[in-house]
Amino acid sequence: MSRSRRKRREFQEGRTRTMPIIRVEMLKGRTPAQKKAIAKEMVDGFIRGAGGGSPSSFNVVFVDVEKHDWAVGHDMMSEKYPDK
Repeated sequence: MSRSRRKRREFQEGRTRTMPIIRVEMLKGRTPAQKKAIAKEMVDGFIRGAGGGSPSSFNVVFVDVEKHDWAVGHDMMSEKYPDK
């Protein structure tokens, strides 16, 4: 079996040594339950798109960003979406 075929099979069976890391950067304010739902969707989507794998072999890292630390173009999110 070729090395690439063996690596693909190991990934599909969840036996790889490398752990994919999915990094999610978003504005602060999501609850732990919302983050859990996002993590599930991200991991499941990656598994579907990449042809397999085990959810336990993925790491999902959430980075909460304050509005005043995020800009789109010239617009600061704190100015575009001020707190009420």
